[in-house]
Amino acid sequence: MHVPAHDSETDVAALVRDAWTEVLETEDFADDAHFFSIGGNSIAAIRVMGAISKVVGQRVPVRLLFENQTVPALTAAVASWLDANK
Repeated sequence: MHVPAHDSETDVAALVRDAWTEVLETEDFADDAHFFSIGGNSIAAIRVMGAISKVVGQRVPVRLLFENQTVPALTAAVASWLDANK
């Protein structure tokens, strides 16, 4: 799934959720769950952002996940970052 900077936030949300699901090896979490409360850790955060970066073709900063620990918050942060870094 390639998500260029101009795609919708819905596509970015799917990308974020897919990355969390892949790295955390579970789909069993609510979108408003905090990443670190559902099994995430610093290594998992690096892997999530690496997966997102690979798909979008740009290095998206890991700090975005540390600052935005839910799917909706990270989606908004990634979408904003992609928009600003076209």
